[in-house]
Amino acid sequence: MVLSLNSAESSFTSRTPPSRWLLMGPSSKNPLAVKWYNAQEEILGKKMKDWMRFSVAFWHTFCGTGGDPFGAPTKMWPWEDGTNSVAMAKTRLRANFEFIEKLGVDFWCFHDRDIAPDGKTLEVYDTDNAPLKEKFQAD
Repeated sequence: MVLSLNSAESSFTSRTPPSRWLLMGPSSKNPLAVKWYNAQEEILGKKMKDWMRFSVAFWHTFCGTGGDPFGAPTKMWPWEDGTNSVAMAKTRLRANFEFIEKLGVDFWCFHDRDIAPDGKTLEVYDTDNAPLKEKFQAD
C-alpha cells in the first residue's frame, strides 16, 4: 500500500482504489494479499464481514513509529510535524478516518491517551481532549 500526502489535496492516502491495496485475488503472488474475501458471502449463516471483523489500531497505525525494543522506527508519516500538539492529534484523526473509510473497515480501537497529547495537568488534558472526542463521537 502506498500512502502519500499531496499538499494540493486534503487526502492523506493515495488515490489507489482500496480494493487494489490488499484484495488481490487467488492468483496474487503477494504474500500479504487477501486472496479469498467477499464481505457479503454467507458462511454457516453469517456474512463473512461478521466472521472477520477487521479493525484499525489507532496507536499502532498512526501514532507509533513502527519501532520495537530491538530496532529503530520503520515508518514516518509525511503529515507528522514532530509535535505533541492538539493540531497534530486532529491531523492524525483525520488521516485515521480517511484510511478506515477507504479500506471499508467498520471498526477502530484506541487508548484514550492516544487521542490527545499529554497535558501538564489532568484539567489541561481534558480540555485538549474534548474537541477530539467530539470529532470521533460524531462520526
